Parts: sequence; C-alpha cells; structure tokens
Amino acid sequence: MTEITKSNAGETPPDAIGPNSGDTAQKILAAARALFARHGYDGVSVRDICSAAGCNANAVHYHFESKPGLFATILRQFGDETLASARRALARTPRDASEFRTRLQIFLEETLTSFLAQRDLVMIVHTEFLKASPRGEAHLQPETLESLSEGPRFLAYYFSRARDAGILKSEIDPDFVAQLLMKPALMMVLNCPGTDEAHADSIENPEYRTRWCEQILGILLDGALAKE
Repeated sequence: MTEITKSNAGETPPDAIGPNSGDTAQKILAAARALFARHGYDGVSVRDICSAAGCNANAVHYHFESKPGLFATILRQFGDETLASARRALARTPRDASEFRTRLQIFLEETLTSFLAQRDLVMIVHTEFLKASPRGEAHLQPETLESLSEGPRFLAYYFSRARDAGILKSEIDPDFVAQLLMKPALMMVLNCPGTDEAHADSIENPEYRTRWCEQILGILLDGALAKE
C-alpha cells in the first residue's frame, strides 16, 4: 500500500483535508503523546496512534510524513516551550544579585508549572532523551536534540552573563549550574502523583511550588551550611 504524503494529494485520506484537517493533526499529537509517554517510542505503532486518535490509518503519514516525524514534532513542542519560558524570564542581563535571583525564581516557577501541565512530554523526554537509551538514539534526529537543548542553553547563557557581570564567581561553569537547576525540576514532576487534588506538600500546590523553588535556589546560590 502506498503511504500518504502531502505530495500525494490525490490519495489523501478523507479526514486529513478540509476544515477539520487541523483538528485531526491535534488529535494525532494528543494521542501520540499519551501513548509514547506510557509505552515508549518502540512500544507504539502508527496504527495504535491512529486508532487512539480515531482517524484514518494514513493520517500520520499525511500530517507528519512518518512516525519519526511525528515524534520529532512532539519533542520540539517541549523544547520550544522550555525556550520560550527562558526567554520570557531571562532575556535581560541582571543588574545585581537581587534581580538575578528574582528572574531565576520566576523562570523556575514558570517552568515547573509548564512541566506539570504537560507531564506526558516530560515523561517522553526523560525516557527517550535524558536516559540516552540505545533504543532511543536511532529516532532522535539531530535537529530534534538541538531544539531540546536550546532552553537549557539559554539558561546557561543567563548564568554566563551573570558571571561576566561579577554577580557569580568567575570559576562557575554555566552549563553545569544550568543542569543542577533543570534536572531537579524534571524529577519533581516525574515523581508527582498527578492527582486532581493538590496536597500541601505537593509540587502541584502553588504555595509549595514557590517554597520549593526558593529552597532550591537558596541551596544552589547560598549553600546549605550555616555561616560561621
């Protein structure tokens, strides 16, 4: 059977064109995100995705060209959102330590809120990218990996500018510090039960989330030992 592509419009499946074409693509993305998060890339077939999305079996090929193309689109969504959050909070070089900390607090809280709203993407990134499993490397395209790295890279650039401004110690490695900030945020979301009720000691509770960010930044920037 010939696979459907946008260049093969004469054989386009009925649900891939017309006013509902965009809806079909969004349904495919939502179904694929949920399935990839639950079963991993290799555990999901195109047929599984189309069945869950309630669309023609060729719709994935029409909208995304292939399963790897669909997967790349999903990961780019995560990378784009992380980068957008970094740019909103960290675009300006801080004038002093107080502004430096405040902007990091805003970025970290916004990032956590975004991660919580898209737990499925966090799970996919953790499984297929952060673990760097052999089965994941074949379908992780270089441009996709680049998009996932842009947000953390922008955060590292913020640390670099703060270091150059004399706010941070000269021996600080911006990339290392950025990892120290991002990985705990990812792990907190992965370990969150995801219930509808936000308990007092849950990262889903906005007040707890603010305190958690303050504590993480305090340990990272000031240390945990009492000053003598």
